[in-house]
Amino acid sequence: MQKQYVRGAYLFLDYIAAALAWGLFYMSRKIFIENLPYSFQKTIFLDKTFYLGIFLIPIGWLLLYYISGYYNYIFRKSRLNDVIQTFTVSLTGVVIVFFLFILDDIVHDYRHYYLSFIRLFALHYGLTVLFRVGFTSIVNTCIRRGIIQFNTLLIGGGPLAEKTLQKIQSDPSGYRLKGYVAPQANPSLPIPYLGTWDLLEKIIVEQQIEEAILAENKESEETLIKILDKLEGRSLILRACPELFESLKNITHVQMLYHTPFIGIVHEPMPLWQQNIKQITDIVLSFLVLVLLSPLFLFIIIGIKLTSPGPVLYKQERIGKHGKPFLLYKFRSMYVDAEKDGPQLTRKDDKRLTPFGRFLRRTKLDELPNFINVLKGDISIVGPRAERKYFIDQIVPRAPHYLRLLKIKPGITSLGQIKYGYASTIDEMIQRLRYDIIYLENMSLFQDLKIIFYTILILLRGRGV
Repeated sequence: MQKQYVRGAYLFLDYIAAALAWGLFYMSRKIFIENLPYSFQKTIFLDKTFYLGIFLIPIGWLLLYYISGYYNYIFRKSRLNDVIQTFTVSLTGVVIVFFLFILDDIVHDYRHYYLSFIRLFALHYGLTVLFRVGFTSIVNTCIRRGIIQFNTLLIGGGPLAEKTLQKIQSDPSGYRLKGYVAPQANPSLPIPYLGTWDLLEKIIVEQQIEEAILAENKESEETLIKILDKLEGRSLILRACPELFESLKNITHVQMLYHTPFIGIVHEPMPLWQQNIKQITDIVLSFLVLVLLSPLFLFIIIGIKLTSPGPVLYKQERIGKHGKPFLLYKFRSMYVDAEKDGPQLTRKDDKRLTPFGRFLRRTKLDELPNFINVLKGDISIVGPRAERKYFIDQIVPRAPHYLRLLKIKPGITSLGQIKYGYASTIDEMIQRLRYDIIYLENMSLFQDLKIIFYTILILLRGRGV
């Protein structure tokens, strides 16, 4: 079974379950509540509303499941969690469907409303949980039998690592061990020695690591902190031996996992449902901005062309979530050869700015094409400022906690920008960093809303951000 097909299978099964549930519910209402004669029951299948509901309502269910975070982590699911989570989301969804499509129906007895609610919930929940638990069982079986595997790195080389390796070898559970990292090689470990802690980031990329198991000796808490710092912002699932629970609970978020010999180290700074609402909101708002401000784009394009030679758009490589580079789009505000002497930060009265570019920078209109990056999924509307690798390499040795920001998407605006503003030196970038860390530790949709509000307020006052 190919891993990339598993999420598609969950989506397909959820869609089929929702379509079947609505179809059966629709027919039951026509037959048992509206009491259609048998000769008219056949007309159900000629009703356009019947097919429209079967097509559209399941799409709404998929959106609700997406917001709930069900599709974020598709492997190593718990069937018990499937039962509980599906119950909660199904109940919420049925309430929404009931008030949108059923409550205004004309009935002869109000008890039919209660019966309709119970019938729809029973059908939808029953079919959905049946399909989900069945498919989760298949996926978990494939993982246990090694049909689905994950490139795994063992972090540690001492006695605890040896014990962990024996545990994995006795029950592989989908772990494809690529090797281990430790201060020095251990002949007792029969898997490849890949290098020291200093090479950890490079090894993760080269070996395409998907999961890492922390098995460093529990007495070296300082070492654990250094390892976690190196793993910050990496796109992998991090687990740890239960023996490390007491040491880890003081320095990071951990969770006990059932049916697995390891504990999970939680990296999510925001609940999954909020993350998904944030992403949907980003897409909707960015689309509206690009459409509604399209006349302003024309004005800016003309202004750039009339004031300096060169392209309208400026593309610059920045570092995004999990350290992935991307091209950030901006309206060009500088002369074409602005960085002929190497990367530089923008300063006040910067001579590299064109006359029209100063206006664009002051009003932040040069960043309007950033919304294209939001639609592409490179950045969010709210998040830490995306920096270039050239400057990150100078920040990290002095402020290693900067790597924590790579957990999340960078943004067009941020707490650091509204509280501190532009940074023209590395020292100022490090000072601004503390505000971005505060945002990371307190991420929420409400926090994003406040930052957007204050950003608009600052722009209206002509101060820039």
